[in-house]
Amino acid sequence: MAKVTCLKDVTIGSMNMAFVEGKEYDIPAKDAKVYTEYFKTHATKKATAKKAEAEENKEATTEENK
Repeated sequence: MAKVTCLKDVTIGSMNMAFVEGKEYDIPAKDAKVYTEYFKTHATKKATAKKAEAEENKEATTEENK
C-alpha cells in the first residue's frame, strides 16, 4: 500500500472509489503509479530508512578505502 494525497477530485471506476482533492489515502502502490496525474505519493519510512542505510554504507566504504 502507498500513502498518497489526492491532487484533484476524481472517481476511478477500476478501483470503485471516489477521491477528494487534498485528502490522504492508502491505495495499492500499483494504482498510485498508474494514476500519477491524480495522486502524489509520500515517502515511506521503509524507503527513507533504506536510503539512510545506503548512505551510511557508502560513507563506511569510503573510509575503508582511504
